[in-house]
Amino acid sequence: MRSMRLFSFLAVVLVSLFCVSARAAEVSLFDGKTLDGWKGKADLWSVKDGAIVGSTAPKGIRGNTFLVSEKSYANYILKLKFRFNGKGNSGIQFRSKQVGKPEDYVISGYQADIGNGFHGSLYDEKRRGMLHAAKNDWAKLFKRFLHLDGKRWNSYEIRAIGNDITLSLNGLVTTRYTEKDAKIDRSGLIALQLHGGGPMEISFKDIRIEEIQPKKILFVTHSAGFRHGSIPTAHKMLTKVGLDSGYFEVTATNDTDQLNPEGLKKYDGVAFYTTGDKAQFRLSEANRDYFIKWVKDGHAFAGFHSATDTYKDWEPYWDMIGGSFDGHPWHEDVTIDVEDPSHPSALHLDTQWTIKDEIYQFRNYNRDRIHVILSMNPKSVKGKGKRKDGDYAVAWCRAFGKGKVFYTSLGHRDDVWNNPVYQQHIKGGVLYALGIPGYEADERPGLKKGPVEFTSLLDGKTLSGWKAVHDGVWAVKDGVLTGRGKQGHLFSPKRYKNFHYKAEIKVGTNSNSGMYFRAQLAKDPKRQPRWPDGMEAQVNSDHGDPVRTGSLYMYKKVFEQLIPTGEWGTQEIIAVNNFIVLKVNGRVTVRGRFGYDKKHFEEGHFAFQQHHPGSEVDIRNVVVRELP
Repeated sequence: MRSMRLFSFLAVVLVSLFCVSARAAEVSLFDGKTLDGWKGKADLWSVKDGAIVGSTAPKGIRGNTFLVSEKSYANYILKLKFRFNGKGNSGIQFRSKQVGKPEDYVISGYQADIGNGFHGSLYDEKRRGMLHAAKNDWAKLFKRFLHLDGKRWNSYEIRAIGNDITLSLNGLVTTRYTEKDAKIDRSGLIALQLHGGGPMEISFKDIRIEEIQPKKILFVTHSAGFRHGSIPTAHKMLTKVGLDSGYFEVTATNDTDQLNPEGLKKYDGVAFYTTGDKAQFRLSEANRDYFIKWVKDGHAFAGFHSATDTYKDWEPYWDMIGGSFDGHPWHEDVTIDVEDPSHPSALHLDTQWTIKDEIYQFRNYNRDRIHVILSMNPKSVKGKGKRKDGDYAVAWCRAFGKGKVFYTSLGHRDDVWNNPVYQQHIKGGVLYALGIPGYEADERPGLKKGPVEFTSLLDGKTLSGWKAVHDGVWAVKDGVLTGRGKQGHLFSPKRYKNFHYKAEIKVGTNSNSGMYFRAQLAKDPKRQPRWPDGMEAQVNSDHGDPVRTGSLYMYKKVFEQLIPTGEWGTQEIIAVNNFIVLKVNGRVTVRGRFGYDKKHFEEGHFAFQQHHPGSEVDIRNVVVRELP
């Protein structure tokens, strides 16, 4: 952590890690003068001084009632401001429906809660009750940033995109929730609540919505020769992945004639689960050429499994996709090495992934044209393939002109398509190819096969090579690095540029630490700045600074307590040039590009922090693998 004076978290908006695409322009749902576009009890709702005012004074009301939007919405970011004195209870309904007598204006569905003890919680009105309660340990934090004097305004943001719901109050993310019940509607009305009970008043203004229009993918399944039995499952699961993500819709076809200029106008991308060469694929030369140009002009192409067993005799196609099928000698449990852990198709994976599937080898494959994400570990299979270099890529991506290509050779089997891990894999790949903001990736071609193994940076016995600065006391006991005493920092012997770095961390009560990376060590210790120049992955469970473990300090802030005080947890840092990913116990908390400035560099040391006297930090299993 840096000094408390360095932050003003009220001004920070923690944007959802995965931003959205296909955005419509943000529009207002309230004109500031009338209730046009809304309906509710006229004696309870009015417009005053540019705000919607709901009041049940002087006697209160018996049951809940709502001001309801006339229009329904599906995927969107909803922003508004509210003013409330804390007396009574309210909330914002979304993806909801009207129930009961029309004149009562009663609503059922999701609610972003407002009310003492419930601020920031996700409630399911007249359906399932509380879905996610904002944590009690945030109570003190709420008092610091939430205005309940009836005079000052608060901001509320609701992100409802696919199955994912995120609620934020004054920039603080209070709820992240993934809906797992497929029967729950993904669209519905927006409504403002007046709660039954005693008299209350609440005001709303600046109600704005940004709708997310799903992109459209044409899923081509034409098979000339062998037709995979898993194609119906693939269609079902790809459709589900798109629907659950909220970002794309799938139309399947076995008719290649749709790959023409007029047909492709309807789509943002094409996905192939196909087989067949030029003579078999029944696509005219003009349409073939146009299709390649269409992708190159800025559209998406996603290939699954046998997509590389298509057009093997046509160079423009195999050049675009990155290789062509050259046999499948392996159909067994294999170990997949994760070469690029920062790619959205691999973020959920550990360094290795064991899966049973039909594994391809390729010709016309060259790392100079593609960026490899996953590869097969040759030691995990019986028998040898054709390649002397043992390089058997499994998934890759590439920039193709203005377009983007993602390919995975996995997907031969029904059980693979039904596997949630695989579904997450293809979701990340397709969203990358569609160019969804927040799903960008390293696309550098020509990288050599990278090491999967991690190297330990501490021997568990000594601090050999590490350099302590300032006055902190560092020691190693029973394999654990401990930081105690006054403020201090401990720097690694070596500098690193691109890497996957992780450590198990534990902090005591009111303790604070950090995992610095690309940090600069002054030649003269007397000139070492109090807070190192470099980027910091925060380590903090309950210290007065509300910025918690999982934050990229000064850039992306996490206020949730992801690792309880006094408990071990794992924090990972993946850095590829200016692309940074942070994970806590496997959960992605930060993902994005961050430019270099005078204090943040392309390379540097790792450093651990002992923040202040009385702070207790324990660290173990510190490992790194360098990335190209």
